Amino acid sequence: TLCGCSEERALGRNCVPAFASAELAVVGGGEDPAQHIWLELTLDGRTTVNGTTPDSSEALLVAIKAAALQHPNARAFIAADDGVSYGALMVVIDMLKQAGISRMAFAGRPDAVR
Repeated sequence: TLCGCSEERALGRNCVPAFASAELAVVGGGEDPAQHIWLELTLDGRTTVNGTTPDSSEALLVAIKAAALQHPNARAFIAADDGVSYGALMVVIDMLKQAGISRMAFAGRPDAVR
């Protein structure tokens, strides 16, 4: 394979392909959280963008694009309730890409730690 996974597994090691690398973001240390785009996906199907909940997927895309225009160098932080589907998350990530946002991070919640 391209990444050498079969060879790594044969040696008893896990493989992390190059395309799986991620930039971990930490807000703080001089960054202004108001300059970022915050998205929250809830189990009941709602998605908020910077605290506003659009009423349709079209309105969600408009809200994401508006946030991207307001903060052109922003990072999008995505938080999701337990049980939110992978598909719902991928729809939001695709909308972020359509809006020209390439810097994304998953936001953890202190209350989610078990």
